[in-house]
Amino acid sequence: MAKHLTKQHRNNISKALRGKPKPPGFGQKISLALKGKPLSPQLHYQRSQTMKRLRKYLYKLHGGFLWTGRKHSVESRKRMSDSKKGIPTHRQTMLGKKHSIEARKKMSLAHMGNKYNLGHKASKEARYKMSQAQKGNKHRLGIPHTAEAKKKMSLKSTGRKHTPETRYKISQANKGHRNAMWRGGKHLYRGDGWTRPRQKEIRIRDNFTCLRCNLQAIKSRIQNNHDVHHIIPYRYRKQYNISEPNANRNLITLCKQCHGWAETHLDQSIPQLQKILSKKYGYKYH
Repeated sequence: MAKHLTKQHRNNISKALRGKPKPPGFGQKISLALKGKPLSPQLHYQRSQTMKRLRKYLYKLHGGFLWTGRKHSVESRKRMSDSKKGIPTHRQTMLGKKHSIEARKKMSLAHMGNKYNLGHKASKEARYKMSQAQKGNKHRLGIPHTAEAKKKMSLKSTGRKHTPETRYKISQANKGHRNAMWRGGKHLYRGDGWTRPRQKEIRIRDNFTCLRCNLQAIKSRIQNNHDVHHIIPYRYRKQYNISEPNANRNLITLCKQCHGWAETHLDQSIPQLQKILSKKYGYKYH
């Protein structure tokens, strides 16, 4: 039966061997003996603390980790790959399992105040490499969620509300040039002829119907729940040499969805909408 050495005994052996050369094949024997054997939680913790101390020391000494900018040789990479074959990763060992509330709380506390990567920005080269690495990633491509999974996600999100602070952050993140609908900034002014009675005339002409998808406006007192759209936007009147941007031939009634499409797909919407008006009212375009 194997006997466990006391801490004092191990320290004495360590001091006695300190500075003396190791016998040939000593490291290889230890490596083979430990191959495939999981480390104890205590040894994991000791390793973690040792690496933390080493990283702090190296950052002070060199301004970075010793391996920064260096690459392993092909032979070294192959050895590392072979040594990990058959050993399940942390993700595989946790598959289908959940951390306990106590464990999650410990992890949360351990990460509080962690400023290791705070403010760090990847270089253009690094961002390009990450982008290329993600291209063609088909991890879940074409794999739809099951009905059960969809229901779980739906129930989890039901009733959840963003805090005022989160809503403000989302608002700021989508303002101005950061918004997908940004078109360089534009003023609401559309010329002297752009008035409410003018918009009503166009809606009456088009029978309160979206001329792209034929969606009828909801009958109400004023029937203005459809938009009147400039086929060639007012801001591009000089570019397209339009002398009267608010003329009948340049205005069309569209529903909200079609209006959004027309504003974001001008190269397709201009010829398509002009063709609709030309066919319906006989307008001629250059």
